[in-house]
Amino acid sequence: MTLPAMTRRPRVRDLAPWTLALVAVATDAQASVAYNNLAPGGGDESLDKNFGNISRWGQQFTASSGGSVTNIKLNLYRRDTQTGTFDVQLWSGSGTTPTASLVTLTTLNWADVPLNSGATNTSAFVEVSSFASSYTLTSGTVYWLVISQAADGPSAKRWTVTGSGGQTASFNQNSNGGLGAWTNQGTSVNLGAQITVGVVPGTGLAAIGMIGVASRRRRR
Repeated sequence: MTLPAMTRRPRVRDLAPWTLALVAVATDAQASVAYNNLAPGGGDESLDKNFGNISRWGQQFTASSGGSVTNIKLNLYRRDTQTGTFDVQLWSGSGTTPTASLVTLTTLNWADVPLNSGATNTSAFVEVSSFASSYTLTSGTVYWLVISQAADGPSAKRWTVTGSGGQTASFNQNSNGGLGAWTNQGTSVNLGAQITVGVVPGTGLAAIGMIGVASRRRRR
């Protein structure tokens, strides 16, 4: 006697495409760290980069993974009750200074940055997972992560130096209100940051579609 359709045991060939599709979706859902240079905690704050007479600091990095930016952590801190906004941006430029702004990911307020009144910096960081604009990194491509504010700031606003080896640059704003230029700060330091990416939206759906087509062709 033939079993009703609802209770018939599914055949392996019917399950396989959907199993593969689920694997594809699970793979797509995994986030990947494209750059990581967060501070382990503590250190001599005299080495950190401050915003005294500086409107922008940029840290060069090479994306180790590609995908849309989904999370950024920054080793920023302030020494007193600083306020005012700053932008988190991505710039292009494979030389010693940034060349062109690619996107402003988000705008934050210094009042929300960790306050450190001690003698040394801390491992606290600013975390961003909601962005005003999205951007997709390409693996192996050189970028600049830039903290930008409209004008010079006091030395109380700081970006933690976490080690050696990375290209950094600063952007001076002249005292008369005019803009200066990016200045190469050498290859001796790294500024604390971590950038996480996910897959380009729609990749998982595309994978399911291709698997479905392949399945139908086999059944024919």
